[in-house]
Amino acid sequence: QIFLLPFNSIGFWWTISIVFGEAVLTNNYIAYILLLLLLNLAEFVVTIFTAIQVRKGRHIKWWFFGPLTDLIYKVK
Repeated sequence: QIFLLPFNSIGFWWTISIVFGEAVLTNNYIAYILLLLLLNLAEFVVTIFTAIQVRKGRHIKWWFFGPLTDLIYKVK
């Protein structure tokens, strides 16, 4: 979820600026929100898949975060 935090924060504050501020609804905003929905849905599906695999006893490494975690915890 750390990966999605900046994207979701931008989407949240952009929405707040439209609802309460002077910003207007644009095609860029709609495209960004659709991208956010797609990214969050993909992350949800992959997390569920990973949880199922781990429960079966399989070790799953995500593309970016697996090697990064190994470096932090010095797994060999």
